Amino acid sequence: MTVIKRLDQIDNPDGNIQRFLTVSGFGWNDIAFTQAPFRSDFIKSLAQLYRVAIIPKNPTEAGHLIFFHVPDTVDTASMPRTIGGVTYYDTTANLAAWIESGDPKSESLLNAVIKAGFCDTADGSGAGTRAMPVSNRFGCVSDAAKAHDIACNAHFFLMDTFDALSPYDLFGTPYGMTVQKGTMILPPLHHRPALVVDTDGKTRIAHPELTEVSVTIDGKTYIHGENCLFFERPDTEMTPPCSGSALLVADGRVIASKEGGAVRVPMGGFAIQTEKSVAVSNPHCSFQSDTPYAFALQVGPAMTENGKPAVDFSGCPFCEFGKMTAFPPTVYPLSWDGGRAGRIVLGADKDDLPVLIWAEAASIHGHVKGKESPGCSLKEMAAYCARIGLQNSVNLDGGGSSQLLVNGERFLHLKDRTADNREAERPVPGIIVIS
Repeated sequence: MTVIKRLDQIDNPDGNIQRFLTVSGFGWNDIAFTQAPFRSDFIKSLAQLYRVAIIPKNPTEAGHLIFFHVPDTVDTASMPRTIGGVTYYDTTANLAAWIESGDPKSESLLNAVIKAGFCDTADGSGAGTRAMPVSNRFGCVSDAAKAHDIACNAHFFLMDTFDALSPYDLFGTPYGMTVQKGTMILPPLHHRPALVVDTDGKTRIAHPELTEVSVTIDGKTYIHGENCLFFERPDTEMTPPCSGSALLVADGRVIASKEGGAVRVPMGGFAIQTEKSVAVSNPHCSFQSDTPYAFALQVGPAMTENGKPAVDFSGCPFCEFGKMTAFPPTVYPLSWDGGRAGRIVLGADKDDLPVLIWAEAASIHGHVKGKESPGCSLKEMAAYCARIGLQNSVNLDGGGSSQLLVNGERFLHLKDRTADNREAERPVPGIIVIS
């Protein structure tokens, strides 16, 4: 494989410059999805990000926030597995529910997590204390890049306080259909577009639906409308009562369940409701699609389709928080023309071969016009993708997550910075690696 990289700088009439890194020279079967090693200091990084960048935007929305992850080294035998009628299969989600129940016995387990170094806090001016459970999916793209030619961030993931409305909504949970070498890793969610490669090697922008997928758990296959019902956001916030079980699925596993249904649908997942009671032995899920794909990634919005640039958010719903059932990302800049940020795009050229693009972000401290990039709007990104010949392409997770490394090297700058303006990498849960 011969990696081809190109750096572009665009000088705009408004005096701003924009920088783009384009990488190609690989095939769809060279792309893999991975996660980098999780470290306890990511908890502190997340809490620090909240203190510096998130809470100041809406300080009254946050009270005392407790970020934590329960490591395998902590003894959780004292923790009840069923709380408020919900049974948990993830210890971090389980502890979040225990804390929220108000049981003072949960303090001893939280103290053990603190002692292990997997807890930090952040404070707004709002009232109350809130548990902020963190997935061990977080990792650094730069760590993943050490063993690969190319690495970049990929998925949307739960990140904002409004993205997590239940104990089983873990920060760092990735979501959106993901298919690698014909195997579905994550199912479709939230009715957003996906860049797909069909088995004949042709690419297109598709709109896959959760109900087109079957889910296998403990050897039993669940098919919507046949032996169960699927519920996802934004269509459904709370499942109806049922005579069987509600299986709450996120990040490729059953994270919790509740007998009788009537439970909140996971933000970064979905609910399966059965007619008969189900006992979960192995929470792992496998997914099978009615349509076979060689590759797929669902994030959005689409940037180009059949060579034409997208002009708005059509076909890619985003949440208007407070006006509709919440679904993630609940906080997303909805200005197509003016919302500049760092961007990552995955697309296909005229030969249906993959291309990655990184549009540089402005520093969190701002930028100097004409010397540093202010970021890129979705309108500008779509125009650039069309200009360089991408036939079908989709926007991936951007902002402070954006980065694309080639042979372990960054050729553009990160958004997140320390107080003295040193670049600070933001851990992410979904990583594309190519080698």
